[in-house]
Amino acid sequence: GGVYAEGDTATLTAVPTGTATFAGWQNSAGETVSTVDTLIIAVESDAALTAGIAAQTPTQTFTLYVSVYVRAMGSATGGGVYAEGATATLTAVPTGTATFAGWQNSVGETVSTVDTLFIAVERDTALTAVFAAQPQPQTYTVTVSVNNQAWGSATGGGAYAEGATATLTAVPAGTATFAGWQNSAGETVSTSNPYAVAVTGDVAFTAIFAATSTGVGTLAAGSLTIYPNPTTGGRLTIENGSVKPGEKIEVYSLSGSLVATFAVTTGVQTVINVSHLPHGAYIVKLGNRAAKIVING
Repeated sequence: GGVYAEGDTATLTAVPTGTATFAGWQNSAGETVSTVDTLIIAVESDAALTAGIAAQTPTQTFTLYVSVYVRAMGSATGGGVYAEGATATLTAVPTGTATFAGWQNSVGETVSTVDTLFIAVERDTALTAVFAAQPQPQTYTVTVSVNNQAWGSATGGGAYAEGATATLTAVPAGTATFAGWQNSAGETVSTSNPYAVAVTGDVAFTAIFAATSTGVGTLAAGSLTIYPNPTTGGRLTIENGSVKPGEKIEVYSLSGSLVATFAVTTGVQTVINVSHLPHGAYIVKLGNRAAKIVING
């Protein structure tokens, strides 16, 4: 403003303060003659112009509340104060073996199952990141045993997750041989060694070993002196002959399986007790001599 000669040019400048904004220039009649904050006019008469300044409308803000269900299972970010219409990015991060299940609103409804969620902020909102524990697999026990520890051993027993494969291995000892795997019902389920088993429940297997035949059938029957034969009480006297003390006296079933072992004692005779054996016929071997015996009830 000021005094100007007719025809001069006046430069008017409007400068808002703070967050206010310039709305326009109005004449004395209240009419807006320009919305340019720097106005250049030719002075031709007395004139009155008013710079219209408008207060800045404050931006509406909203709060986004973010929480987690069971903090030990994970964390969530993205909460805070946002201007109306702004985009908030929410991120859910599971911990350990937990998994992300979804975002729930304040009434417990699942609004998304995406772990990174973009939302337009239009009101105060509360969202909860829900995590779930990873289910632990069912485990079962595989029990492994042998029919005679002197004839061999077996490995592969233990605890297994459902659906896992257990590998059972039978290891014969000495001259024994592996015959097969039996289940808890005594049924032979496999003769494979190793034996791969799909674990679907608790199960027990027995490795069956058999003693190798010693060829006792080829020895001369009666070449070993034993009495009383048959025996009723189970005590037998064996003539040692030239065999030295400490040598083994072996008792076999007629199928060739070793069922008992004794040591030769000092002197010309050795007394053994076979009362623990079932009634029936057996072959007793000492060195290269053998004899058939009968155990009666």
